[in-house]
Amino acid sequence: MGSIGDSRAIMASKDLHDSLIAIQLTVDLKPDLPREAERIKRCKGRVFALQD
Repeated sequence: MGSIGDSRAIMASKDLHDSLIAIQLTVDLKPDLPREAERIKRCKGRVFALQD
């Protein structure tokens, strides 16, 4: 599996009752998530929000 851009990989599976469930295979890397913001800052990047 490859990932490019702002996309999410999800796999459909069945649970014990044969109902479909969604399983998220990738992690969103958005700068508003604390862990991702810290990673960006450690790499000498900046995280900020623009005002409308």
